[in-house]
Amino acid sequence: MLGGVEIRSNAKVSTVAQEGVVFPITIRNNLGAIPDGSANVVKVRLVFTSDNRQRLTIKPIDVPPLPGQESYTANAEVTARANGIVPVTAQLETESGVKVGRPFTIEVQVTQNGTTGWVIALAAGLVLIGTTALRIRTVSRERALADQRAAEPADVPAGVLSSAPPTDDPGHSDPGSRTDQLAERDV
Repeated sequence: MLGGVEIRSNAKVSTVAQEGVVFPITIRNNLGAIPDGSANVVKVRLVFTSDNRQRLTIKPIDVPPLPGQESYTANAEVTARANGIVPVTAQLETESGVKVGRPFTIEVQVTQNGTTGWVIALAAGLVLIGTTALRIRTVSRERALADQRAAEPADVPAGVLSSAPPTDDPGHSDPGSRTDQLAERDV
């Protein structure tokens, strides 16, 4: 009688987190319906056996009384501790623990894409902020050096910045020059 109860789900399930992820799974009672509803009602529980319990577990699901030709869909709750693919066997059993129907194998793939994506985005943001700050600092230093150079006198050839009047006039001589001193002595 209980061989007419089956499990329906995707054979492959992917999750992107480690806790609180759910996927739908359906239990179908294929036994004939009886109009008074007293017969062919089954009371089962869905249990999951992981090939690697240290890496992945799925909580058992208590199914309410299920009349013939009816279905019940529930969310299987996954808890994963590591990335990778872990085969899980879903099996119906009675309240007393007797296995019912054929087991159903589900391949659960756990990835940390969500967490990894956030870490990459955070690292990229930090790099962007750091390089922007470094560029601002470099530009500020270059401007400060340019302003400092503009405030200093430029390299001028010797004699251009003398306090003496220009000597373009051949009749004019510098009173402090050696020829003027010699001329004064001779007089």
